[in-house]
Amino acid sequence: MKNLMPISIDVYNLLLSKGVKEDEILTVINNIQRDIEEHFEVDIEIEEQYFNLLQDIVWYNFERKDTTTLQDIGRLYPSFMTAFDDSDELKYEDISNVKSNLEDIKKKLNKNTCYLVQLSGKDELFQDKNSRIFYIDKRKEKQIDKEKRQKNSITCVIQEDLNSYHMEKIKINNVIDTLLLGIEKAERNHSKIVINFI
Repeated sequence: MKNLMPISIDVYNLLLSKGVKEDEILTVINNIQRDIEEHFEVDIEIEEQYFNLLQDIVWYNFERKDTTTLQDIGRLYPSFMTAFDDSDELKYEDISNVKSNLEDIKKKLNKNTCYLVQLSGKDELFQDKNSRIFYIDKRKEKQIDKEKRQKNSITCVIQEDLNSYHMEKIKINNVIDTLLLGIEKAERNHSKIVINFI
């Protein structure tokens, strides 16, 4: 006890006075730490592959007007589409905008015919909204035409209706539901959200 800081001795004595047994003190302190951390931030785990897939689907099916570049990314859902671009954190003051975006996206995914779409390319191409897009439409069983594809372009592969891909639909809805549950908790605690991509 003599090597403990004064505040540690105070906490130790307080826990004993509350009826915590000496051999349970470390467990109780860990639980207290977790409780306090959750008050300041809500941690969410999301599969990065399906988060990105959701953004691709949203862009292609709902936002896209310019078919040659990524100019329209964030046109309808700016808060969701850019939420974790620069940081793994979502500040409390930004949560309500992301929430309203997600709620609308969820409604549209359930009401409309939406195609499963996946964008791929070098990371730097996604930083430039003028990057060219090369489409591969699997619905028409088109093959990649290497002569037409530009060297520095983003590939957009269009599959069938999302409803045809049961597992992907479940995973994408799970991303939305996980984010909405985290937002609900963060709103109650007036805290930020930290996303952990797995």
